[in-house]
Amino acid sequence: MIMPKKNGKEVSEAIRKVSPEIKILFMSGYTMDIIKTDELTEAGFDFIHKPYRPEELLIRTREILDR
Repeated sequence: MIMPKKNGKEVSEAIRKVSPEIKILFMSGYTMDIIKTDELTEAGFDFIHKPYRPEELLIRTREILDR
């Protein structure tokens, strides 16, 4: 979500220009007050908060891939 030069949303938009059907799962360890919550409610925006258990990542990834 938060990176040195671009944020996750900006990177995902650039990736989707090349591959519109790509599925992206965002993850962050930052608290929700730092991450803009309006971005998290956008359609097609999937998010998992760190720390997460490996099982949670597997379940979330499977849900996204099955859509």
